[in-house]
Amino acid sequence: MKNLFYVLFFSGAVAAGTPDDDRNVVSGENTIYEKQLVCELLNDLKLCLDDSRDNDVHLPSYIIIWTHLKSVLDAMGSVFKFVSSDVNDKIKILQNKEKEQNFITVEKMMIKEKSTGKINYDHLDEKSPSASRTLLVLHRAFKMISLLFGKLSRNENDGMISTIAYESYHSSPMPAHHSWFIRKSIDLAVYTLPDRQSFCKKIGPKLTDEELMEILKEVEGFLEEIFSRIELLYIKHELENIP
Repeated sequence: MKNLFYVLFFSGAVAAGTPDDDRNVVSGENTIYEKQLVCELLNDLKLCLDDSRDNDVHLPSYIIIWTHLKSVLDAMGSVFKFVSSDVNDKIKILQNKEKEQNFITVEKMMIKEKSTGKINYDHLDEKSPSASRTLLVLHRAFKMISLLFGKLSRNENDGMISTIAYESYHSSPMPAHHSWFIRKSIDLAVYTLPDRQSFCKKIGPKLTDEELMEILKEVEGFLEEIFSRIELLYIKHELENIP
């Protein structure tokens, strides 16, 4: 089971960690937002788009978002817990390259890596993957989580997390990059996920169901905006199919 979920979300470089840039969550009159995973995610999604210009995405802010998305994956059950240390290692690829090369935005990262020959178009360089390739695999999982939040907010499939996760995975870019065996194994593995109530309590324990669903709708909108921007950048720079 460990290997299965490693391949599902981290085949290549899906990652998250703890960036140096410390963002504060919404406070003041909105005290219910404090220490609520989904609310912290919403807050940093807004900050990410505020920091982004010209249909680009601010890379340090994007990395921060993945610290929350990692926690979302953890909230989906103990089967995801074992990846935490590896996740932190993987995000350091982006963090280190962003600091070393001054990758302020996703597009600047792509342009610089292309111009300096850092991208391998023939095969995956596992010892030294490019930041663009690392982000691409993470980007595919980003879509899966966005779809999951959207379906959950609309209470699709009567809120059954297993079905929602199944449909979110198969509607994302991820299956196209997985073997038949992995896809079929995932179809079975989703039934190990927690029930809707347990999952919701983990991501927003102090929120009512109505409050949580409204926030998830807003989160989905921001996730989709960020995903769309990055998707268009990969297409623009002809990097969407790098191995």
